[in-house]
Amino acid sequence: MNLRFYFNENNLLDKKVESFIRNISKDFLTNLENSVFDEFLDVECDNPFEYREKTLTSFFFPALLSNSKGALMELVYEKKSKNFLDFYALDKSGTCSYLIEFKQRFWKKTNKDVSAKLATKWDEVNSQIKKLTKKAVTTCIDTGKTIYGISYLVVPVLSPLERENKETRKMVLDSINNHETLKDYDWMTIYEIPTEPYDLSFNPYDEDKSKYSHVLLIGKVKKIQD
Repeated sequence: MNLRFYFNENNLLDKKVESFIRNISKDFLTNLENSVFDEFLDVECDNPFEYREKTLTSFFFPALLSNSKGALMELVYEKKSKNFLDFYALDKSGTCSYLIEFKQRFWKKTNKDVSAKLATKWDEVNSQIKKLTKKAVTTCIDTGKTIYGISYLVVPVLSPLERENKETRKMVLDSINNHETLKDYDWMTIYEIPTEPYDLSFNPYDEDKSKYSHVLLIGKVKKIQD
């Protein structure tokens, strides 16, 4: 699997949290690959990237289950106002809880200002984590545990068919690291989408003849305290 992790040296994470993010991300992307390899999906009709998080959560949740003691989708907190978080997971030791907000945003080759559009979604997903407190989640999880909120933004990258993937990869990383808001990530992963034995890069709906070249995963982590 062709992917690389980046952890912000200015925002160092606990090693347990870093390991958790690495493991769920690797398994998530492996599940995506296997969905095509096992002919579970026909990418020429239903590429899993096309329907955003509605489909992608089907591959993310099993990754959570395989790396935790237990996990839930759509965890409600502050029940009077009916607030929901996308995912909850309890680590295998039973001592650390993760609350995860999962969103998706396309990186399209035709966008004039990709970074600005991505930054808007970035602010949206992080705002859900920033407002979390132990008091807010006390009715739904054991607040005696160590609790982390994780924003998890999935960005399928569309690029021109003729462009080399290494050029796109550099463009994406440079755009993130040169943007005032986006460069404050805690963790980031970029994954090059395989074309063999089945072509997960196939994009059947784009009249401009683009391909899915990469998936960018990017997020922040907040230790939830009183």
